[in-house]
Amino acid sequence: MKSYEYEAVTYDAAAYCVECLPEGVDAESDEVSPIFADAEVDAAVVCDACGATHDYMNIRRLSFPHVDEVTRALANVRKVIEGECDVRLQVYEDGAWAIRYGLSDYDQDHRGYWGASSIDADTSDEALRHTAIDLIDEAEEQYSAAS
Repeated sequence: MKSYEYEAVTYDAAAYCVECLPEGVDAESDEVSPIFADAEVDAAVVCDACGATHDYMNIRRLSFPHVDEVTRALANVRKVIEGECDVRLQVYEDGAWAIRYGLSDYDQDHRGYWGASSIDADTSDEALRHTAIDLIDEAEEQYSAAS
């Protein structure tokens, strides 16, 4: 598909296949906005009339941290805690991420996608890796549910 071609449009705050536009509405009219093949979108476009999914455009995919990066960050937290501690992975829309630890009551920034668990000062490296995997999985599930 060429960058200037399209199969879906938006009209009156809804998405449609070109052939599913309401009767009397022309795809070439000023009230209709084409979704071109080179458009960047957050998710595939679904026609409000027939339910067809249009995924021909560039769909942005959030980049999640690698398990090794999160494991290293958890190992750094393990060095400074005593006993059990809540840990959270926060992944922002731009792909930046942070490990939060301690009481979640102090988390003031609620943006992005989260995973939550706990570790303690005696958590093994292998267990940290499994915790990292779980945190990433939870954040990815939140992202998928929101998309």
